[in-house]
Amino acid sequence: MLLKPIITTDLSFGLLSEAVLSSQEVQKGATSAKIDNKGWQVASTYVLTGENASYSGVVPRNAFDPANGKWGAFEVAGRFSTLSVDDEAFPVYANPLTSVQDAKAWDIGLNWYLNKNVKLMTHFEQTFYDGGNALGGERKTESVLLSRVQLYF
Repeated sequence: MLLKPIITTDLSFGLLSEAVLSSQEVQKGATSAKIDNKGWQVASTYVLTGENASYSGVVPRNAFDPANGKWGAFEVAGRFSTLSVDDEAFPVYANPLTSVQDAKAWDIGLNWYLNKNVKLMTHFEQTFYDGGNALGGERKTESVLLSRVQLYF
């Protein structure tokens, strides 16, 4: 009798999340404290060309070969992340006027897998800050367009 699995690995959708708690003893002069910073992220991908989404990347069914109408695999990706700096860090260990207390970021991008060894990425990310502006208020929002060529060996 052949049993079929309830969960299959033939999925074009990928989801990854993680949380981090960083604890560090700090000292300035005779003053010391334990600083607990925390952050988390959730990232999602969808392979538009139907290949399996994988933590280790996508292997295109049809490697890039434009002469034969083959273009590799395409994947859209998105991510949201946060970082919170412990209130204990301020004002002794970090200046509240120039140091960010919290940050939130979102990212959206397109990944192109030419073959199992070459990946091209283009992503847009925005990061929003709480604090960190020497004139008071929030540090200016950062927007960045990233491109990367990644080679796997």
